[in-house]
Amino acid sequence: MTTARLNATGQRWVSDLASFRFDIKYRPGHSNQDADVLSRMPLETDINEYIQECTAEVPGCALQTISECAAANVEGTFVYADSLTADIDLCNIMNLTTDHKVSLIELKELKAAQANDPVIGKVLEYMEKGTKPTYKERKDEDPDVRALLNKWGELIVTTEGVLKRVTANREQLILPSKYKSMVLKQLHNEMCHVGVERTLDLVRERFYWAHMAKEVEFYAYATKRKTALAAADHLFNDFFLKFGFPKRLHHDQGKEFENQLFTRLQQLSGVGHSRTTPYHPQGNGQVERLNRTLLNMLRSMTEQQRFNWKDSLRKCMHAYNCTKSEGTGYSPFFLMFGRTPRLPVDIAFGLKGDETTRTQNETTGDQRETYAEKWRNKMKEAYKIAAQHAKKQSDRAKQRLDKKGHNVALHSGDRVLVKNLARVEGPGKLRPFWEEQVYVVTKQLPDIPVYEVRPESNRGRIRVLHRNLLLPCDALLPADNTPRRIVKKASSKKANY
Repeated sequence: MTTARLNATGQRWVSDLASFRFDIKYRPGHSNQDADVLSRMPLETDINEYIQECTAEVPGCALQTISECAAANVEGTFVYADSLTADIDLCNIMNLTTDHKVSLIELKELKAAQANDPVIGKVLEYMEKGTKPTYKERKDEDPDVRALLNKWGELIVTTEGVLKRVTANREQLILPSKYKSMVLKQLHNEMCHVGVERTLDLVRERFYWAHMAKEVEFYAYATKRKTALAAADHLFNDFFLKFGFPKRLHHDQGKEFENQLFTRLQQLSGVGHSRTTPYHPQGNGQVERLNRTLLNMLRSMTEQQRFNWKDSLRKCMHAYNCTKSEGTGYSPFFLMFGRTPRLPVDIAFGLKGDETTRTQNETTGDQRETYAEKWRNKMKEAYKIAAQHAKKQSDRAKQRLDKKGHNVALHSGDRVLVKNLARVEGPGKLRPFWEEQVYVVTKQLPDIPVYEVRPESNRGRIRVLHRNLLLPCDALLPADNTPRRIVKKASSKKANY
């Protein structure tokens, strides 16, 4: 299931088994009786019970979301629920009522919660007096009350009677303690368990309470197919038709991209292509780094969710896009659309983004042009800051890597060993680090640490490999054509790029 070297029969087996969860273990034939038992299922077996055991039920939250979206669409309200769609008749067939609305917190309930909160209620009392509390008064208060009073200049009571914190960058609702668990669940659990910084950034965009960072950190704490047709369908229908045709497609030389179908589609659409170096993930670092983050998010889910991981993939991507990236300082959603996304928690508390307020006030033609110009300038500035931030992160990573790497260039005629990447039987820890065959460097590709090598015995194909996969062996092996096995890892100064 992991090797890339499969024939046509093996590929068909992988395709058929991709939807199952299993472990492959070797068992001698004389003791392998499971196959005989499975091939002779008795007629007395209750097939309905067997089917029930092998069937996964659709989560109730998914059905409820479909029902709510269908009801909202009937009422004329557009609701976006990712890829979930349904007809109103489907809800009736499944005996789902359409009165299960998203739990909205009414204004009077929110005001009452703030007034009854031991911290916020005390601050509201001072706000009603209209004068800033003295040092002596603050000293006698609870630490959480003092922490909130320290933001006195940023606190306002809206015309609706709700206490908020307003800064130059954002407007935050002072959240009562009774809603903290709900907010943290929505912005962490329901966002595929993103990390502390990403969760904290989502909370800060909307809410504020005393010692918020510590509470968020304590709560976030860590306690299928790959055919050419499928790849082409997803790329050309899900990406190209939405975001336009790119100048080129950068890929890792997978068989799903190296075929006549992709070549023909690229010719018809005018899309060029470039390849990464084999077995060198650094050649496509942005994608590989995203994959690592995405896998960590999928691992944090429950066992049932991991089993149906493809159903949660888009939710994880949405969660990633909505949170701030350490590399750019902005969320991918903001860099794409120029605004922060509205989440279910925003709907529950009736929070409105700054873009929503502006667009409601700017309706005339001149005002729209002014808004468009401001939006363009803001995005230019955001892209500039993001590029600078990414450059700093890249320079830091390069400095760390350069401390470990040693650039030892190879020249034409140098004898080298190639890193053993083949999957062979036996324990992986005992597998030789280098192949038995000795290769000779023929040339280096222009301006990159990639070399073309040929077998010294002239038996085998010419290969193009990254410098990290090559080990100079002039001092290790005699100059003959007899293959020699390298068992222990030889010390070398490999290039790291």
